[in-house]
Order: sequence, then C-alpha cells, then structure tokens
Amino acid sequence: GRRDDYLIRAERLAPQQAIARLMTQADLLLESREPQAAMSIMQNLKNLAGKHVGALRLELKAQQLAKNWEQVLALITQLEKREGIDATQAEQLRLNAHIENLKRKAHDAQELQAYWNKLSTADKTQSKVALTAARFFLALGGTKEAREIIEDSLNKQWDSSLIELYGQTADKDVVKQIERAENWLQSHPRDPYLLLALGRLCARQELWGKAQSYVEASLSVESTRAAHLALAQLLEKMNQSDAACKHYRQSLALES
Repeated sequence: GRRDDYLIRAERLAPQQAIARLMTQADLLLESREPQAAMSIMQNLKNLAGKHVGALRLELKAQQLAKNWEQVLALITQLEKREGIDATQAEQLRLNAHIENLKRKAHDAQELQAYWNKLSTADKTQSKVALTAARFFLALGGTKEAREIIEDSLNKQWDSSLIELYGQTADKDVVKQIERAENWLQSHPRDPYLLLALGRLCARQELWGKAQSYVEASLSVESTRAAHLALAQLLEKMNQSDAACKHYRQSLALES
C-alpha cells in the first residue's frame, strides 16, 4: 500500500517523468511476483517509449514469470538485435525456453516433432535440450528419433546423461549402435554411463558375456543403482539367480 501511495505521489509531482515512473512501477510489481499487473503497466510504457531496451528487459522478466515461453524467445531476439542482453545470458534463457516448450509438447508426438523441427541445429545439439527431447520422443515410442537426437548431440559435445539414455534406444540395428558406442569408448574409456549403455545394447543383442563385462566395468568405475539393476536383470536371464538377487539388493540399497 505504501508503495502504491508513493507511486501516485510521484505521478502527481513529476508527470513529465512518466517513463521512469512506469519502469519503476513495473519493476516493483515483478519483485512482488505480479507479472500480469506488470505487463499491464508495460503496455502503457510501450505506448510512451516504444521498444525501449530497459522496458524490453522488464518485459522479458515478466514473460518468464508468467511462463509465456514463446514471448520470451521473441523478446530475446529483440534484445539481441539492440545489444541489450549478454550473449551468454541470452543463450541460457533461450535454451530454457525451448526446454519448457518441449515439456508442453511432451504428450503429443506430432506437436513434439513440429516444435523440434523448428529449432536450429545449434539449439538441437545442446545437451540439455537434446536430453529433454530424446526422453519425450522415447516415452512416445519415437526410439529412432531419440537415438538420432542423442547421436547428433554427442558428436558435438560429450555428456554422460545423454549416453546413459542411449542404452535405452536400441532398435533394429543394434549392432551398428554397439559399434558407434565402442568408437566413443576409445575417447571415454572410463565413463560408467557409456559402459552401462554398451552393456544394455549388448544384452539387447543377446551378447550375454559381453554385456556382463561392460556392466561390471561400469560398476568398477562407479557403483550406481542403474548398473546394479541392469546387472541383476542380466544375471537373471543367464539363470544366475543368487548373483542376480545380490545386485537387486544393492540397487535397492542405493535407491534408499
């Protein structure tokens, strides 16, 4: 209430300072997490100042709070054209907006594919964006799409969270996937998630001994719940029930 009273007094005492007052008012509303009210103020600000860089920054903050991700992307572009935003910050905000938009498309394969097709190659190969998209495609049965997304991103930059998911994208040509993953292994010989992915791919191809070696190698680098569970399931298929039970217990212990 005191805030609003001071703003009313400011308007009465200095009507010629409308832009400064409106920007202050919008900023204060955003601090109070009232994005809709702030955007209403910013509409008046636009009428007075046009595409003022400071006003665009405030609107960007408001659209983020309101989770209007398409508007966030548009504002980032406008600010970049006016050199009104740091390049690193713009990149992070853009990637976050893409991730949030992908989440909104996660239950519709056509919408997900349509949005994915709109992204630039640079954005598609960013690890966090690629991981988000690959998970959603995989959940909707798009194994091929998920696999290609992961491969394209890993060829640009290595990310263990992506290679862990790669082991779940086995499809028709598993042998080719194994060969590709073994090539990656030359550069990343002690990545536990790559070793686990190879174990899963070999198990899919029923290369039991090879699968066991890879999963055990993964566990020798890092004891993870996922690897213990994968080894337990593998040993069960190999009719080694006692050893399988041991690893099931260890996976449960790591879960807790």
